[in-house]
This record gives sequence, C-alpha cells and structure tokens, in this order.
Amino acid sequence: MGIKAGDGIKADEVMNSQGLQFKNFAQLLFNAKHIGYNSKLNVATGSPNLKNILYHVNDNDANTIYNFIWDNTNKYYYMPDMSSSNIFYVIIEATSISSTADFSINGCICVQLAANKWLLYCTAGANYEENRARVYKTLFYGTDGSNPRASSTYITNCTALKTCHANDVGKRGHYAQMTCYMAAVNYNNGDHSYIGVFANTTDNYNCQAWSYIYGYTGASSGSAYAYLPSDTTINSISISGSSATSDETQTNTSLEKRNNPADVKLRLVGSSNSNFTTSFTLRIFLVAKGGITWTLYPNWILGPTSGTTLSASSTDFYVNNSIPEFTMAGTLAEEGANSATLIWNATASSTITNSITTWNSSIAPNDTLTVSVSYDGGNTYTQVSDATIARATPTGTDLRVKFQVTRTSLSNQDKIGEHATCYNWY
Repeated sequence: MGIKAGDGIKADEVMNSQGLQFKNFAQLLFNAKHIGYNSKLNVATGSPNLKNILYHVNDNDANTIYNFIWDNTNKYYYMPDMSSSNIFYVIIEATSISSTADFSINGCICVQLAANKWLLYCTAGANYEENRARVYKTLFYGTDGSNPRASSTYITNCTALKTCHANDVGKRGHYAQMTCYMAAVNYNNGDHSYIGVFANTTDNYNCQAWSYIYGYTGASSGSAYAYLPSDTTINSISISGSSATSDETQTNTSLEKRNNPADVKLRLVGSSNSNFTTSFTLRIFLVAKGGITWTLYPNWILGPTSGTTLSASSTDFYVNNSIPEFTMAGTLAEEGANSATLIWNATASSTITNSITTWNSSIAPNDTLTVSVSYDGGNTYTQVSDATIARATPTGTDLRVKFQVTRTSLSNQDKIGEHATCYNWY
C-alpha cells in the first residue's frame, strides 16, 4: 500500500522505497563493473568507494556452488542441462576433490551436488556407451593413463562411487600398461606379453575394456594387440616403417563384453637394428569384479641391447588407490540434480540488523528461486524478496546471501546473474 498525504509513514514502506532506488542504482553498479571502472575513480584507485555492500557481477566468486556452472563468456551461473537420454553418470562421495575442473575432461562435466557429493557425467559422446567410456576414462585413465582421477591426487577419502549402470555394480576399476623402446643397435627382436589373470571367474559378467595402442618402427614391420580374454583381439595395430595409433578409450566397446573371462592381455611384436628404432605403448582400463594378477612375459628372440627397455605396470583402484567398488546410483532427481545453491559470504565491521538484496536472474516457469540472508554465518536464514527490507535474526557480523533453485525439469537451465546486498541502512 502506498503512502498517502496525511498518513503516518510506515518504516517498511520507507525502506522499500529505498529498496527500489537501490535496485535501480545496482544496475548501474553492475554495468560499471562489467565494462570496467575508470582508473581515475576514487582518487585514482580504480575502485568505487562503497559502504556496507556485498555484490557479485562478473567473477566466479561464490563461496558455495552446488549444481551451478559458471559461464565465463556471459558472466552468469547456470544449471546444466541433464535431460539427454544418452547421459551417463557417476556419483562421487568423498571428503573433497581437487576441483570440479580437474574432472571436467574427456568431454565430461563435474558439478558438486551437496557437501561431500559430486556428480561426474557425460553427454558429449554419440551414444550412451561412448559417454560411459568417457566417464570411466576420466576416473581410471585420465588424459593419457598417467593421471587417472580416481586417485588421492584428485579425491580425498572416497567413501562411495555410484554408477548409473546396473551391470557395473560390484565392479572396480583396473588399469595396465606396457611400453617398449628398442634402440638403434644390432639387433633387437621380441614378442612380449603382459597378462592379467582374473580372480573372479564365476560372476564377472559383462566385463568390458577400453584400450590405447601406439607403435613406431623405422623400417621393419611390427604389431601390437589388446585381448579380452587372451585369445580374443579387441584392439590392434600393424606397422611397417611407419607409426600408427589406435585409440579406443572413448569408443563404444559394448560388443566386446565378456562373461567370466579368464584373463586379459597386452602384446607387442617388433624389432630394430643399427639404422632405426622401434617403440610401443599399450594401455588398457577396464571394470571387473574382483582383482587381477598381472605378469610380464618378456620374450627376446634377439637382444636386448644397450638402451633397450621393456616395462609394465598395473593399478587395481580398489587395492592400490582405496577407491570403493561401484554401488548403484539413484536417478538424477533422487541424487539431487534438480536442486542448486549459491552462497556468498562477507564479514561486517559492525552488527548487521537489516539489509536489502536485489538480483538479476532467469528462472523457467514452474521452477522456484528462493533468496535468503543470514547474519550469523549461515546458521539461520531468513527468506527475502527483491529490493525489500529484511531484518534477519539473530543479528551478527557474518553475512551470507543464498540463492536456491528447484527446477521441474532436468532440461531447465536456470540462471543467476548479478546481485547486491546493502546492509545496516539505519
């Protein structure tokens, strides 16, 4: 109700009229921050002389980010579209991860859903199986086999790893590699294998692998293979005076699933002499029930000469990296993918008793945005309306401004833009 002549002035009406002015002023502040403050502003400090204002414009500076992604081009936070029928995802529950950016590789996206809970998913592949490969590659291979994210470098105290793929429940990640370099010295010739024997051959159904093979030889012929089991080729190259790569780490290998395979194998065949070198790199990662015991079987027909190397190594992510075996994830909605939160923090020099908050947002019809403030460090929140006076209790000096969105569809990309909160108006 407006203030009319002769009426007693109500405090809320006065403060809300101030809120309207603040909202309009804030748009100018936001725009100035977007285009950049003049270097001469405020005795050439280049920063505005503001008082009792917490504001966000064009930096990824929220202190808490749940299920929002920062668009650095358009300068807003948005909820990612997770509606694809081909989406594949894993839930990571842990004390912490290094960063969501570290897991956003191989076309995957990682967002934090809640405290100690992250969603790693992919829709970049042509189909569900390619997306599954990319997510497992991120966890058990990384970018080149040397930096899998399922390790203490990237995850601290992983307590659960949940998959949306029912066939993978009870399985764990495995990785193995074999490399060989044959020096340009007369003569090297070998046929070497790295064989892994499965501990579980009774209920290791739908065992699946993804592999990478590279080879180079200066003149003679050579070849390299990945097998699952050891008598069935799943990837290979053949070279002669050239190099070749066969990268199936992001490939749909679902037609190569095996029930209760006895073993898995990497093999290379090649030679070198005084005029040329030969080198091979073979890598494989897979999900399987139980452990795998790996053994290197060198077979030098000639050599090895000085400077020639052959090596192999493996990782059981459950045994070596303390990564749990897969359990079943809920639906995306059940795991919390329809909710999102942003929180900004600020410390005031005096006790906050009142505030006005204004913001820019784009929320889909039927979705809900709730904005609230806290003066006691987030222990107690009070819901606020745009450009309207709020008097949260209890009072305090530890300001929090929280935006919470609940969407009705996984396709809705609700956005939070600029906002400002001015406190202690009186």
